[in-house]
Amino acid sequence: MRRHRHSGPTALMTAASGAVLLAVAATAGCGGDRNDDARPTASPTTVPTTTTSATPTLTAEPSPPYPTGPDGCHENRGWKPEKAAGWLRLRFRGPQNTAAGDPEKVQLTKAVEGYSGPLCRPLTVQVEFWRLVHGMPDRSAGRPSDATGPDPDYYFSAESVSRVELRVDGGKEHHVPLPKSLYGADARDACTGALLAVYAGPPLRATEMPEEITLSDASVWRRGAAGFRTKRVADYEVVPPSAPRVCGPDGTPTAEPPTPGATGVPRPGIPLHPTPSRSFDPLDRKPTTAP
Repeated sequence: MRRHRHSGPTALMTAASGAVLLAVAATAGCGGDRNDDARPTASPTTVPTTTTSATPTLTAEPSPPYPTGPDGCHENRGWKPEKAAGWLRLRFRGPQNTAAGDPEKVQLTKAVEGYSGPLCRPLTVQVEFWRLVHGMPDRSAGRPSDATGPDPDYYFSAESVSRVELRVDGGKEHHVPLPKSLYGADARDACTGALLAVYAGPPLRATEMPEEITLSDASVWRRGAAGFRTKRVADYEVVPPSAPRVCGPDGTPTAEPPTPGATGVPRPGIPLHPTPSRSFDPLDRKPTTAP
């Protein structure tokens, strides 16, 4: 973790000094003896004072991140994938975001006109769902000869269940229902989790998929971290398996899951690694049509 050193507050002391200049008018006598009484006396000079009022500090309003031009849209020609993902991230509302989202669908919200779009050119956007099957390492098989580092706590494989392709410019709201085969009642056993992602561009390649997934306790909002190897993923959500500790090496339960409340999910920060051979070929997936 990178540490930032914060220096303590510095006290600035300003010394103000003033000087009053007194001007004295003098006249020279014209001939004869000097008569001090007849000499005009100098009257004290009055130094005018001015009152300076504090000038109010004006706070500039932040400029819109995606302002619109004369055509009423934000020009996005030539955007790089990370630029498109940054804009798309503002639109994403996942089912785990219960404060603003819908527990049964993925939402891509409408842009705030003049502030966050809309865009002049629609983006190709994918909303994809994967089934994650977790299994315990087979300790009896021994470690592979090329293995380095500690054994992972679990392995996982990922299978694409559904992918919806959209054209998104922020001019309207989009809704993608969660696939019931993955999110429906009793759709997942104790060893099965889920992963959804929203990203820009074509379908993800195998080299862009996560190699590690970190599970977190279900009490936190972000219930897991998936290390996608691309910058075009705008956002994602992980649903951990309910009891991965009872899963065999092949991802099937080997014992009864623990009682409700004892999920068996490892403590936050435990990495999960993929099985040596993936259970799907990402190039063979076919998109579904948008509702």
